[in-house]
Amino acid sequence: MMPFATGQVMTDQFGASAEAEVFWNFLLNGVSVLSNDQMLIGVNGPNQTGQFQLGPGAVSRTFSLQFGAVNTIELRISTVAAGIEATEVPEPATVVLLVSGLGFMGGALRKRLKTADRVNSRS
Repeated sequence: MMPFATGQVMTDQFGASAEAEVFWNFLLNGVSVLSNDQMLIGVNGPNQTGQFQLGPGAVSRTFSLQFGAVNTIELRISTVAAGIEATEVPEPATVVLLVSGLGFMGGALRKRLKTADRVNSRS
C-alpha cells in the first residue's frame, strides 16, 4: 500500500492559527490491520501558508484470507482542518455607526434635560 496526499492550510489577515490532519485506516473483516494518524501541518499567525505531503512511502503487512469465506476489505480516510481566528477587530463602518448612535443619544438626553429645566424653572 502506498498512501499519498498533498494539501495546504492558510490563515487570513485575522487568523491566529490553522492546522490539518489526515487519518487513514485499512480494515480486514472489521479489524484494523494498517493505520496512520498524523498531524501533517500547522501554521501560526496571520497570512501564513503551509503545505504538506504524505508519502510516497510503502507500508506493508502480510495477512491471510480464508478461502471460500466472505472477506470484507475497507479503507477509511478522514481529514480534519481547523482554524482559530484572532481577536475580532470591528470594521470602520461599525465604529462610525456606534459613535454616531452615542452622539444622537447624547443629543437627545441634552434636549430632554433642557426641557426638564425649563419646566422646573416655571414652577
